[in-house]
This record gives sequence, C-alpha cells and structure tokens, in this order.
Amino acid sequence: MGLVSMLVFINKLEIFVDVVNYQMIRDISPSPESKPLKTQLSRKLSLKMKTTNNTTVAAWSSASILAKFFLLSLVVLGIPAAALAQTTTQVISTSYAFAALMSDGSVLAWGDSGQGGSINGVSGLDSGVTKIFATNKAFAALKDDGSVITWGDTDHAGDSSSVANSLASGVMEIASTERAFAALKSDGSVVTWGNAGYGGDASAVANSLASGVTKIHANGSAFVALKSDGSVVTWGSSF
Repeated sequence: MGLVSMLVFINKLEIFVDVVNYQMIRDISPSPESKPLKTQLSRKLSLKMKTTNNTTVAAWSSASILAKFFLLSLVVLGIPAAALAQTTTQVISTSYAFAALMSDGSVLAWGDSGQGGSINGVSGLDSGVTKIFATNKAFAALKDDGSVITWGDTDHAGDSSSVANSLASGVMEIASTERAFAALKSDGSVVTWGNAGYGGDASAVANSLASGVTKIHANGSAFVALKSDGSVVTWGSSF
C-alpha cells in the first residue's frame, strides 16, 4: 500500500500538477531512505496550464479515499483543472466530493454528485459566495448578501427548501454536524435544517434560539449555542 501525495505548483506562468507515490513504512513517519518514485500515471498525465497568478504552493498528502478521489477528478478527468488556474481561496470536502471557492466568488464542485460533487441545476453559485460549509454529504454556501445556497444529499442537509425564507438574508455564520446545518443570523436568531437526529430540528429549543445567540458550536451530532447573557442552549443527539 502506498501513501499518495499530490503537489500542485502554481507558478507565475504555469501550473504543474504531479503525483508522487511514496513508499509507506510501518509507522508512516518520514524516512530519509524512502525516496519518492514517480508513478506511470504521473509521467503520462502531468499537466501544465497557463496562468497569471503569483507563486503558490499547495500540497495534499493522504492515504484516504478523498485524496485518491481528488487525484482522479483533477488529473485523470480534468475536472476542474482548468478552472483551478484561477486563485482558489477555499477548498472544503464532504465524504466523497470537493467544493472550491474562487477569488471571483464563484464555486466549483467535483466528485460524487450525490454528495455535492455536482452543482448542475444549482443557481447562485457563479458569484457572491464568501464561504462554503459542509456536512458529511452536503454543502452550504454563504453569500455576501447574507443568503445561503445548499446542495448535496437531502438527508445530510443538502435541501434547505423548508427554511428557504429564513435563509434568504441576514445569515452571518454556519455550523455543521455530520447531517445538519445551523445558521446564525444578524438578529441573533438561529435557523436549522437537515437530519433531526443530528440537530436539524431545533423546535424543542426554538424560543431560546429566537434571539441573543452570538456563536454556534457543533460536534458530530449536536449543536451548542452561546448567548449574549452567557447562557448555553443545546440540541441534537444526546449521545
């Protein structure tokens, strides 16, 4: 088994994408004896593109399926390699998909379409996005007008239609569990959606979340809201 590393070098006039297969030693710690070996894939599919960006270096190193999936989509499928020649300001992932926020406020997505890897049919992601959030299988994009756009698996909060009116404006920050999102609004209220068992339903504490919330925190299956009076409100799974 090998440890797959991908190095993306963005230089003033070109992008060089390469894949290096490092021999994995038992403790997965670096060793002077383990020399990088370029794979056949690397030699055949190295990619160069023109760009005018300043020098940037980004590196991913992982034996996980995510890294391999990123490799396949970027190097083999070429999605969205050309678009990534722009300046990328954020990259975030679900279990099997990636979403990238570009400097022009647009969003790119690739990977498993059922987990947010496709934005076909999703409107509003071509400009104005300031930050992207994720559950295990869905994304939420916060826009500069305070609105929120979601896509991905519906059981993991990819469908926010039930709270669309509340997410049309005023959202400042978003927190997520594995299957739900919670949005903090400028008036101190909280909006939730997604799997009820993971914090997507806050109806039991709705009155406490109607105002005065200053920050939301989350673990895998529950949320905690900190209020301006120092009190705390919790909801989601008790386990």
